[in-house]
Amino acid sequence: MGKLIIIDDDATTLELLTRLCRKAGHEVQSFGCGERALEAIKAGPLDLLIADLHLKRSSGLQVVHQAAERHPGLPVIMITANDTLEAAAAAMRLGVYDFLTKPFKPTQLMQSIGKALKTLEVGQPKPDASAKTSCHSIASSNSTSMQRCLNVMERLIPLGCPILLQGEFGVGKRSVAQWIHQESQHGDPTATFIEIACVKANEELLMRTFEEGTGSPCTVYLCEVENLNERSQAMLNHLLDERMARRSAWSQTTESQCRIVASSCLDLEQHTRLGRFREDLFYKLAVIPIRIPPLRERVEELPDLVHQELIRICRGTGREKPPQLTPESMSLVTTYNWPGNLAELRNALERSCILCEGDLIKPDHLPTKLGLPAAFAPRTSWSSTYPVGMSLHCFLKQQEHLFILETLKHFVGARERACSTLGISAATLYRKTGIRRERGRDARASFNPLQPHSESGACGED
Repeated sequence: MGKLIIIDDDATTLELLTRLCRKAGHEVQSFGCGERALEAIKAGPLDLLIADLHLKRSSGLQVVHQAAERHPGLPVIMITANDTLEAAAAAMRLGVYDFLTKPFKPTQLMQSIGKALKTLEVGQPKPDASAKTSCHSIASSNSTSMQRCLNVMERLIPLGCPILLQGEFGVGKRSVAQWIHQESQHGDPTATFIEIACVKANEELLMRTFEEGTGSPCTVYLCEVENLNERSQAMLNHLLDERMARRSAWSQTTESQCRIVASSCLDLEQHTRLGRFREDLFYKLAVIPIRIPPLRERVEELPDLVHQELIRICRGTGREKPPQLTPESMSLVTTYNWPGNLAELRNALERSCILCEGDLIKPDHLPTKLGLPAAFAPRTSWSSTYPVGMSLHCFLKQQEHLFILETLKHFVGARERACSTLGISAATLYRKTGIRRERGRDARASFNPLQPHSESGACGED
């Protein structure tokens, strides 16, 4: 049984809900307005909040937002007579556990209350905790290159124009998009962050998403926008044209509350010149393209990133105190190149936390590749790592072979996606890698990215 607070400005509904919950054995306080309820919420412990979305003198979402600040992780059940997609999305954004539309059955409410109270026993974390941590780390970055990016974005945000983020895999483009969302919406708890994976997007999904975003504060994040097919690019171009026309016609239009952020792992301008992306769409998205620097260009930020990631890892594993890196370990971390960026850093730290039994992470707890001599070599000293003496033709062919295999490995053997990213045909991929084309089988099943393949990258006849 739990301590409940119920808020509803309809006296009949409030009395009915109170009676049902008390009959089930719960300790209930009921209020007809949000102001008095907030006083009770701030006064003492609370297990569950049940609130109407539309109150006479305040918004149910505002009450939920303030309650969450006082009681982090508090489960909330929101009820309303008007079931709208925008309201449901805003409620879920605040971490609301369930959203019930009137009229509902008493058994439906009791089941929802029971499940919500069980989350307290399990101890589920707040839904947006990791996103808020990531946004904070970006805003507090002490990297010179990252600060330059933030300065440009701060100038773009008030203009309401689309923002294009470019950078290698794993540099944190999604976290930057979330930071832009928070800055654009000025901390509005009702604002939603809508992410679209462009590799799966179609015209219907794009149209539905833009319709949902019209009239409500939101950010639409187009992840890996270069993966949109021709028809989806045409639809996105049309939707952006409509959005621009509305913003021009009415300076105070609600459409201006919708922020568009796109990201790409490629040089999208070069991709456009090669005819693989619509030129007019590129110029609509890239008012000023923002390049997110890789970790190797943000060395001064690494100690803070390591500390934040260790706290996140320990929070997820139940470890009370995060371990610290010894000076030797931190030296290895800051001198390594991190080609996999944040994803590789997180992997290395998770491994270290598993191997580390005490409070210190030593060099032998880190992946051995961090201690290789190449990790300490200056990036400008290329002659020691390049095979001088090999012909340029052989060298380029070998590097091409390795690059194609690395791309296949990144897409876990998905050859169609690899070919699309590389801009080559399947036949060219088979010829340049030596991978056999097996008919009637799944492409991923016949390719193991961890196994070596025939050396078609060796020097010979092209």
